[in-house]
Amino acid sequence: MDEPDDNAEFRKAEGLRYELVSDPGKELAEELGLLKETGDYGLRTARYTYLLDPNGTILRIWEVGPGEAIDVHPDEVLQAVLQTGAS
Repeated sequence: MDEPDDNAEFRKAEGLRYELVSDPGKELAEELGLLKETGDYGLRTARYTYLLDPNGTILRIWEVGPGEAIDVHPDEVLQAVLQTGAS
């Protein structure tokens, strides 16, 4: 839900080679059912990793639980990618 400039700074700082989607109006997050009430922090986006095939079909979804680091499942995702031939 960050602004494009914030995402650009994060992308550069983390050395990401892909674009990040900005959704400051929360329309996409709401449509995808990603908004979650977190108590003290209010409405936040849940974090998921999606494995897509070349046609954009979702093959698998991993949810990052509350309080978990975003990098909790990279080995599992890589194995799934290698098994399916997805990229």
